[in-house]
Amino acid sequence: MSTITIGVDLAKSTFSTCEVDDAGHVLRRQDLGREAFALWLAQRPAGSVVAMEACSGAHHWARRCLEYGLQPRLMAAQFVTPFRKSRNAKNDRNDAEAIATAARQGNMRFVPVKDVDQQVRLSWHRVRARRLQD
Repeated sequence: MSTITIGVDLAKSTFSTCEVDDAGHVLRRQDLGREAFALWLAQRPAGSVVAMEACSGAHHWARRCLEYGLQPRLMAAQFVTPFRKSRNAKNDRNDAEAIATAARQGNMRFVPVKDVDQQVRLSWHRVRARRLQD
C-alpha cells in the first residue's frame, strides 16, 4: 500500500485539499466546506499524512487528525513558499499542492501540535503583550 500525503490549505469556510502519492503525483484535488472536510478526514486511511501551514486553526484540525489515526504535519508558511509552482498563480489549490510537496521533503521542520491548554496560554500571553503596548 502506498503512502498518501494530503496537503490542506485552510481558509475561513472552504478548504482546498491535494492528495499526492509516493512518487509525488497528484491523485486528487478537492475544495470542501468545514463540515464536509471533517467528514472527509474521517474517511481517510489511517496513517495518511495530513500537512497544513501552522496557524491556530491548523492546531485544531491536527488534533482532529490525531483522533482519526492520521499523521498531522504543521509547517511554517515560510517553508512552504519555495514549493509553489508560480508566484503569479497563487491560489488555494496551488497552495495545497505546495504544502503536500513541502511535507514530503526529508529535511522539513515541523511545528509540534499544541493542545487546547497550550493555545489558551498563548492567547493570554498575546493579550497581555498587547495590553502592555497600549
